[in-house]
Amino acid sequence: MNTNIKLHSLQKRRLRDGITGFLFTLPFVVGFILFIFSPVVMYLAMSFSKLSLNDAGAMVFENVKWDNYINVLFEQPDFLKRLASSLGDFALRCPAILFFSLFIAIILNQRFHGRALVRAVFFLPVLVYSGAALMFSNDALSNDYFKLLSSDSDETVNLAQYVISVLGGTEDSPILDIVSTLMDKIYDITCSSGVQILIYLAGLQSISPQLYEASSVEGCTGWESFWKITLPMISPMILVNAVYTVIDVLGNPTNTIINTLYSLAMDSGNYGLSAAMGLIYFLIIFIILGAVFFVINRFVFYEENI
Repeated sequence: MNTNIKLHSLQKRRLRDGITGFLFTLPFVVGFILFIFSPVVMYLAMSFSKLSLNDAGAMVFENVKWDNYINVLFEQPDFLKRLASSLGDFALRCPAILFFSLFIAIILNQRFHGRALVRAVFFLPVLVYSGAALMFSNDALSNDYFKLLSSDSDETVNLAQYVISVLGGTEDSPILDIVSTLMDKIYDITCSSGVQILIYLAGLQSISPQLYEASSVEGCTGWESFWKITLPMISPMILVNAVYTVIDVLGNPTNTIINTLYSLAMDSGNYGLSAAMGLIYFLIIFIILGAVFFVINRFVFYEENI
């Protein structure tokens, strides 16, 4: 008898917990259906259609099958050029953002006076990097050439060439173009690194100081501690930042493809072609995300696997 009562009580508790869990997830499910799933279905339908307005002003979908996709891939040569440009820019910016944010996070994790203010300064561009800021293209940090302001010199210097010369390279070095491009994008890289810096800081602060103390007792240098302790311990944060950066860079409003999608839909009124182009671009982003996750996840260290 007591066993039946306990079993009935357990079943009631499980039912109550299930209902509670469902009620907690219900807002997310409703929001997903209304604001994510429905627009995606509409967007997919638009990619196979040609949209027009009838006499009553209502939108009419004319099924054109795969014509929009064929148009994008074979009759829009600018799309492939812009896609290559966008992916080339991504190949430079994404690693630069990850390395720069990690470097700054390690510095900001040290103990020094005014640390909170410096952290706020590095995160501030995330807050002010608005549409108005994007239009400001003549910022001194976004130009390779800096004036040497002195009383007897009005000379200009190429910062990228100076960096290459310091590293022992020559003006004909093939890496000069890469460094020049990165120097040209240093303002964008700084403005795009605020969230990543915070995530890295959270990972760095979760590392137990006892690990560094033990490594110091064993005679490890700071460089060895970085490779053997710091990097493995924050590797999950590297994966998170890599995924976030891929989405942020490829989905940024300044991206060439995003601007093309907006122009086709809003300026030209070609919503079907814009939708088809957008879905192809989304598929490419999804493939890149999968590749990034697959590669980096193989080097991620999880403590529970010890």
